Amino acid sequence: MKGIAVILAGVTGRILPSVLNKLRARFSERYVFRGDGGKINSMNAAYYTDAKANRLVDLACDAVFGQDKRPLSFCSHEERSCSLSHHSKKRCRLDDNGTCGLMKPGSLILFMQEGINEEVVLRKLHYSAFVISIPKDCYDREDKTFSCIIHNISYSLPKINELRSEMASSRTPFLLPPLNFRDEKLSSLLGSAGTLGLDRSKMKDFKARSFNRPERSFQGRNQLLFSPAHERHGEAGPQEDPAIALSRYFRLGVAYDAGFHYDVRRPSQKSFDGSIEFQCRVSGNAHPSGTHVNVLVDDCLRGRKRNAAPAVR
Repeated sequence: MKGIAVILAGVTGRILPSVLNKLRARFSERYVFRGDGGKINSMNAAYYTDAKANRLVDLACDAVFGQDKRPLSFCSHEERSCSLSHHSKKRCRLDDNGTCGLMKPGSLILFMQEGINEEVVLRKLHYSAFVISIPKDCYDREDKTFSCIIHNISYSLPKINELRSEMASSRTPFLLPPLNFRDEKLSSLLGSAGTLGLDRSKMKDFKARSFNRPERSFQGRNQLLFSPAHERHGEAGPQEDPAIALSRYFRLGVAYDAGFHYDVRRPSQKSFDGSIEFQCRVSGNAHPSGTHVNVLVDDCLRGRKRNAAPAVR
């Protein structure tokens, strides 16, 4: 069974170690927990900065990918080399031919202490995590924080699994790239689903408004048609930017097929002539030409490499 990565954001450094220890003792090896503690400030609220957001993304990457693509903390014998990655396969409690089957997490949950500048973290994550708020009255209170997380892990997993089932369909709106689709209704749909779970009424309204049945495509800004590509030649694999790595594998806390992408076309079979701008989080803005543009779920353009241009986040 796939594992679950849980990241704690904004929990004070005074209580974080104890909260993490309690969580690891409470849950099975399928879970991996990471957290970044902060100082108690005069406002009695978590305060998020760009540096804090970068740190949280790094922790999430460690939780998801870990050493040799497998977090050591999934295993109760983390002081030993893993049979899944060690060449001799003789270093854990299993026999030579055994394997524990523990794999990269299939779910990513962020618990965020309510605070100031939360949007800095959310923007960096680019809808990759399922986000659960820790209320203000839990701030720097160990027992209340622990109880809140325990309750909401149980609350979130059915919602994540419901999203997983919905996102198995190529016609789901939840895999659309928001920066390039550029529609407030899509941003609202993703934001709501990534915190509250699937709202079928809201999803139905979005599809009725944005799905072009004759073209079998979602229609976004500039009347562009976003068609799920039949080929799975997206760009999985290692990424230099941890935020890209996360959003390349996860949407709304669910691991998706990293090879999935959209063929974006103009209506009436018009070709792109360089007049329409696309955003790429790896290489910056682009003005492509041709019959279609390959846009990945995480708002990157297939085939473009990092350059000196500032990436769009």
